[in-house]
Amino acid sequence: MPTNINTFVEPFCGSALVSLNYKPQKIILNDSSVHTIELLNYFNSHTYEEITINTEKIINQFKLTDTYNNGYQIYPTTKNEGLSNYNKQPFIELKNDYNLTPTVEKLFVLVLFGFNHYLRFNKNGLFNVPVGKVDYSKTAREKTKNYIQLFKENNVNIFNKDFADASLYEDLTENDFVYFDPPYLITNAPYNSFWNETEELRLLTLIDELNSKNIKFALSNVTENN
Repeated sequence: MPTNINTFVEPFCGSALVSLNYKPQKIILNDSSVHTIELLNYFNSHTYEEITINTEKIINQFKLTDTYNNGYQIYPTTKNEGLSNYNKQPFIELKNDYNLTPTVEKLFVLVLFGFNHYLRFNKNGLFNVPVGKVDYSKTAREKTKNYIQLFKENNVNIFNKDFADASLYEDLTENDFVYFDPPYLITNAPYNSFWNETEELRLLTLIDELNSKNIKFALSNVTENN
């Protein structure tokens, strides 16, 4: 990637780890997922201490495991299953509670305790990830703290728009950079389900337009799978 970037744009930002770690002068984050943007705004507008207080409150309310404060010894674990058997019922209760009255605080706890930390919703808009093997451990807390710190170190602007929305690109110059990491047309991950050839062509047309203005870009994609 080029050095000394003024504005770094991620139209399919997801976790935004690429631009946040690059530390340009300004970052524009965009994603079509309302829930992703909700979480990014949560990390951007709160401190690690505030988020940890909110998280521990929900953990205690639903009686999920808390190995950071209580250790592993008091929680029965099963080989290869980790904490999942203990947390299964409390996690279901939290998931049902979130689906009735969603909040970003509950959503973050669901992602922490969910399988592989997935963020996934069914066609009815309900969170539907099963329980995972871990909890808000020392490692998870350190990752959360470091992630939130990246928001504090950067000038971040967050949007929930279509990737081709002109307002995301209207002020860009040759000193700026756009990183496209779209859903991949030939893979079958759940978050790729809405992507099709029409969307792919819209993306390529947008890239051509940026290129004609000498705006630098990179495109991640998969051209061969299995």
